[in-house]
Amino acid sequence: MHTARGVGTPAFDQPFAAWAQFDVHFLDQPSAMQVVQLDRLGLTIVAADDAALPPIGLPRRALIVSGSTELCELRLVVRTATRAESGATELVVQPSRANDHTSLWGVLRGVLRARQMQENAAPMQRDTCVAAFPKEASASPLQLGNPCMRSWCDASFTTASLRDAQFFACWLDYHFAEVRAYARIALPAAQLSEIYTRAVNGEVETRFVFSRMDDSLATACAETLCRWIQAEAARQLGMMVEHGLGAASASGCRSHLAA
Repeated sequence: MHTARGVGTPAFDQPFAAWAQFDVHFLDQPSAMQVVQLDRLGLTIVAADDAALPPIGLPRRALIVSGSTELCELRLVVRTATRAESGATELVVQPSRANDHTSLWGVLRGVLRARQMQENAAPMQRDTCVAAFPKEASASPLQLGNPCMRSWCDASFTTASLRDAQFFACWLDYHFAEVRAYARIALPAAQLSEIYTRAVNGEVETRFVFSRMDDSLATACAETLCRWIQAEAARQLGMMVEHGLGAASASGCRSHLAA
């Protein structure tokens, strides 16, 4: 998966990467680099030393590591390098092969389970909700071009726990390009513009935002997408989730005529 830069930026900073605590270690570099964010653009890693920066645009062998444990080997491509306020350099990297994406999420599922076991052994105070929808989809700076109408439909995916919900929300955002492509295949008239998510306890409340669609088509497309996402979660992750429409807010599905 290579996400085009024209695709909308992530709806919010998902906390899974920081909680899971895993790193990227390019095999031709002296040390590992911390993963600080995981979203639809890829993995954002931090390099403290510019002399150790891998070249941009070339696939490189890399390990995904957790502490001293090597989880898997991938081929990663550095897409962008940006100087952070701290002076360090943030790199956005992406797997270069389709099976690398599968391997990445397979090992992250294992990291999730390991971290959950640690938390269960030593319970601690945890938040029960992260992020939030915009007050109205129409008020959010979505990258919709200049549509004459925006529609959105709310859904909810049920998982086993808050951590499962955070993981699932992160996985869903990462695969935004595939979800949007599937929407076009399933319903050629569908124009999925954005997905917003938030994790509340074991629920992943999800808002599908469309352009130039009436409510009935938005509802049909959202239901089709939910069924496909549910099937892909089971196939790719072995993760059983249930879904329902209209659970993320009282609005269910709505349209907004642009001024």
